[in-house]
Amino acid sequence: MSNRKNKRDYYDVLGVSKDATENDIKLAYRRLARKFHPDMNKTDPNAKEKFIEVQEAYEVLNDPDKRRNYDRFGFSGVDVNMSDIFSGGIPGIDELFRSIFGGGGSSGFGDIFDSFGGFGSRSRSRTRAPRRQVGQDIEAHIEIDFEEAMFGVKKDIELERYTPCDHCEGTGAEDPSAVTSCPKCQGTGKMRTMSRSGFGTIIRESECYNCNGTGQIIKKKCKVCGGKKMVPETKKIHVKIPSGVEDGVHLKVQGAGHIPSKQAIPGDLYIGIRVHPNEHFIRRGNDLYTRADVDIVSAILGDKIKVPTLDYKNNIITEKELEIPPGTQHGTEFRIKNRGATYLRGKGKGDQYIVVAVEIPKEISKEQRELLFKYKELSKKS
Repeated sequence: MSNRKNKRDYYDVLGVSKDATENDIKLAYRRLARKFHPDMNKTDPNAKEKFIEVQEAYEVLNDPDKRRNYDRFGFSGVDVNMSDIFSGGIPGIDELFRSIFGGGGSSGFGDIFDSFGGFGSRSRSRTRAPRRQVGQDIEAHIEIDFEEAMFGVKKDIELERYTPCDHCEGTGAEDPSAVTSCPKCQGTGKMRTMSRSGFGTIIRESECYNCNGTGQIIKKKCKVCGGKKMVPETKKIHVKIPSGVEDGVHLKVQGAGHIPSKQAIPGDLYIGIRVHPNEHFIRRGNDLYTRADVDIVSAILGDKIKVPTLDYKNNIITEKELEIPPGTQHGTEFRIKNRGATYLRGKGKGDQYIVVAVEIPKEISKEQRELLFKYKELSKKS
């Protein structure tokens, strides 16, 4: 972009509204990046400039802090480092690009911009800092009772995961002398290929097939892990289930997943929650609904009944007395504040609603029938 006067509003560039969600912004970016990428768009002479414009808008709007400053101060509130866009320095941008255009051996935006004639036809190479390996996540499932979901509970979960082998210290080799540098990639773990296009020279970098990107060849594998560098481990995790958790929710335990190496970032554990139903409560969001059966006489004359409710002071289900006023109709709802489920985000609780179900007897005695007929006659006179 040449100067601020010529810049378009970032929201207009991506074609989204100012209240767009993070997912809306990402979807719009993917669509436009695919549309204007110079290697894919051969008809629009301004595709390259539009592609860069889309990158700049996404770099700002995808960052919560930069987006907040842009919304308040406009272009003066953000400082987009265009060299980051050209060099692939935007966090996560390479992964997002690969998800759009496929693997194809491309190493990122540094290679893409090598193909732009405006940046020179000579090839460029760039040394990247090695990325830390991230372990795979683990998914587990537990079942809890309704009371445990309402008041919270602590559970022990036993899981199987992989951790670095202690015998070889995660190298996969029986001893240090059994590890040599890969002759194919010279220990870099990467293989580079060069090709030319109408925009210049493209350098593609891919994982070395000989060493699987490790840069090392193991001559004698570890006798414990068999060269896999990891061994299975059975681990017990103590998990705190928060009050108000809902059926189907997944809780995340950071760092409890697989650990592929000692330098790697451990994966996470995701726990799927199954909450057993309760005969007295139906949950809708954070509100609870309870049916209260009331006989027809109590509904007409009024009465006091006891209904089940949550006692958060003692973390038990108890009973509460509820007054039914005269003339209560079938389906009438009575609200008990703050007796619903706890909000997982924010503070407070939902409410409990007591729904009246007026019971009409199928069979009555002769005396009851006579009284009802008498009531009917009196109703006509009134």
